[in-house]
Amino acid sequence: MDNTEAFRNLAMLLLRSKQRLGLLAAEHDITGVQATLLLILEPQKPQKMSYFADMFECDASNMTGLTDRLEQVNLIRREHDPADRRIRLIQLTDAGLVLRKKLLSELANSDAIGLGVLSNSDRDSLFKILAKLS
Repeated sequence: MDNTEAFRNLAMLLLRSKQRLGLLAAEHDITGVQATLLLILEPQKPQKMSYFADMFECDASNMTGLTDRLEQVNLIRREHDPADRRIRLIQLTDAGLVLRKKLLSELANSDAIGLGVLSNSDRDSLFKILAKLS
């Protein structure tokens, strides 16, 4: 397989993952983008909202809207950075940690994104490679 075919396959996996995450998110009354934010937030590590605005390629007002609902349903907490009160930090709440773990587990064990064709060994190898890339 050449590199171009590998990247096409990667794009297909990403698309299936995004679709599956959207369905899982809807079961919890949040959007796929909000679920993505829960997945990429690091537990017990407050992170700058501006970091995620850059990652999602949106402005600060969009990020505020994205996080409003998550805060309303107690999945994240927003606070001012003690070093610079102009900066807003977000972090997962206990409920957010529980939902994050559930979403990650359901994605990792989902045949809907195509991982069911992999042996346990292949799946473990894939996860190790993804950890290196992140």
